[in-house]
Amino acid sequence: MNVRISSQRIGDSMAQILVVPIFVESNLKETLADLDELSMNMFSNIANGIESSTKPNEMTFIPFGDKKVALLGLGSKSSVERRDVRNCFGTLGRKLRLLEVETVAIDTVELSGESIVAAVEGITLGNYEFDTYLSKKRKSLVSIEVIAANSIEIENAVQAAVISAESINLAREWTNLPPSVCTPSFLADEARAIAEQYKLECSILNRLQMQELDMGGLLGVARGSSEAPKLVVIKYYGAPQSSEMTAYVGKGITFDSGGLSLKQPAMMTIMKRDMAGAAAVLAAMKAIAQLGLPANIMAVLTLCENMPSGSALQPGEIIRTMSGKTVEVHSTDAEGRIVLADAVTYAVHLGATRVVDVATLTGVCRQALGNLTAGIVDNNSEWCYKIVSAGVAADERLWRFPNYSEYKELLKSPFADLKNSSVVAGAIAGGLFIGEFVDNCPWVHIDIAGTAWNDTALGINPAGASGSMVKTLIELAK
Repeated sequence: MNVRISSQRIGDSMAQILVVPIFVESNLKETLADLDELSMNMFSNIANGIESSTKPNEMTFIPFGDKKVALLGLGSKSSVERRDVRNCFGTLGRKLRLLEVETVAIDTVELSGESIVAAVEGITLGNYEFDTYLSKKRKSLVSIEVIAANSIEIENAVQAAVISAESINLAREWTNLPPSVCTPSFLADEARAIAEQYKLECSILNRLQMQELDMGGLLGVARGSSEAPKLVVIKYYGAPQSSEMTAYVGKGITFDSGGLSLKQPAMMTIMKRDMAGAAAVLAAMKAIAQLGLPANIMAVLTLCENMPSGSALQPGEIIRTMSGKTVEVHSTDAEGRIVLADAVTYAVHLGATRVVDVATLTGVCRQALGNLTAGIVDNNSEWCYKIVSAGVAADERLWRFPNYSEYKELLKSPFADLKNSSVVAGAIAGGLFIGEFVDNCPWVHIDIAGTAWNDTALGINPAGASGSMVKTLIELAK
């Protein structure tokens, strides 16, 4: 996306659509004075007839020569929040995609600097559409012009917002792809290409290398599939003077049938989304490298399929993980925590001083929190609060589940060190299972089973993949 900051008048822009945000408190004659001057007071004549346009998400399109003016309602200035601005502009971005608009200019006279950044991010996110397999594709935005008096002050923030939004859209694209396309090898190749582009360290483990490391968890889950598993590690050194290394660990089950504990047919069609955690981590790494953020980050992606076959992992089987701990498999559909056990063990082995894993881990988390909030399980309050704060900065909601020691009773097995599922407190038990493998390293688990996918479009989010937690991981690196 090409974004340009300009100090010219909105009416002088060559963009197809001129966006004028308005609030309940707006004086329309003053707000539209520039357009009035260029249109012989046309806008003053209609100002009294557009009161409804101040309502959030409402748009009024008015012809203006060979262009159109879009009056975008934002509600009351006294109560509007950054999230509201992003969502209103996200709705506009989706509308512009339907209209096949390629160039847009935004008048920011009514917006604060923070709201300008939110507007650009929102319109970029809202304009996204997964059209790879559509025979007729709609034109998308290629250029945004921001009309602002303080152009120098917001230039860097606006450009960073576009990088963030485009990374979210990239994670959406990967997650929306059919599982026959977005395979473990495909994502590993994408990771390698990003590492080469930004000169990052990258290693990709194959099955034989995993066997040498005794990664019985990842190898066990991958056993039922003809697709070879991959474990990707990318390292970014943005603070070489620091001894801290933060590991971003992403669950990348590129298709989850449930294995022999087969899922219901109605759930199968969206099980391509089970790699959304890995997509979020990889997309965030790309943005972090682009922005040159001052942090040392290690991305670890666990990439495999969970399929039923004659060689698939069996319920009742006991596997040995890289840590040496054994796991009794009660459900092969609780596979994410098993692959993440090896991944977080490996991250600590490689020198991670703190860990955050992102995973579409449990359906019960979605039942508890819906698709608005991600769930957290952790072992360190300070690290947890930093991640929640990053979520606040990113406008992504996170909720901390309790992690009382009594919950660990749910993980006990009479035949192995741990079992991999629980019939109660499933989101908590699933998270605490992963925590058993971080060797006392500060760790936070983020369950995005609800937030990674939307059945219908709303605000900045399209139907389908949302790109959940990409921005939080970027903010955390800051």
